[in-house]
Amino acid sequence: MTGLWLIFYDLLPEGEAEYLTWFHDVHIPEKLARPGYTWAAHYVAEGGGDQGRNRYAALFGGDDSSVFYNPSPEQIKPNQPPETKAMMAVRANPEMYVLTREWSRDQTGLKAPEATAITAKRLEVTSFDVEPSNQALPSSIIQELWPSLREHAGFLALHKYLSSTGSPSHLTLVEGEAGIAKQSEAKFVGERLWPV
Repeated sequence: MTGLWLIFYDLLPEGEAEYLTWFHDVHIPEKLARPGYTWAAHYVAEGGGDQGRNRYAALFGGDDSSVFYNPSPEQIKPNQPPETKAMMAVRANPEMYVLTREWSRDQTGLKAPEATAITAKRLEVTSFDVEPSNQALPSSIIQELWPSLREHAGFLALHKYLSSTGSPSHLTLVEGEAGIAKQSEAKFVGERLWPV
């Protein structure tokens, strides 16, 4: 089971352009040089974030979720170089999740390979929090959501994740081409910025 470090955040307008250049040209390559990190992607939300700011989602793939705990984000933070600390200060309203991929399905029903990077033009993220014994949610994702997504020509894959960082406990990531129908409960819907 592969791991995913998913970070949502807004950017303050006054530092946005500089941040994006740094994030794509410096920060992502630094992360991908770490043992166990396998891929990265960066998305900007449709419609923006709070107070007119743009909302972003950064994704880092790993061999498994342990990659993101050795060291953990909290252990990394005190040792960040000044440039990284300055760039992180441009972020607002951050949310961070460490996840494990439970399963994936593409349009044909085939399971996506474990190491597959998420690089579609469009990304939808939906989160769910349920009681541990709840079987209705996972059942509805595979029995109802996946078949409904398959009806859209732009649909590429549905990935189901479990969180190891607490609430929400379940997340789905839908990969698609531009124009795929938005799920009404989606937490984030965005277009790919990186890789270009």
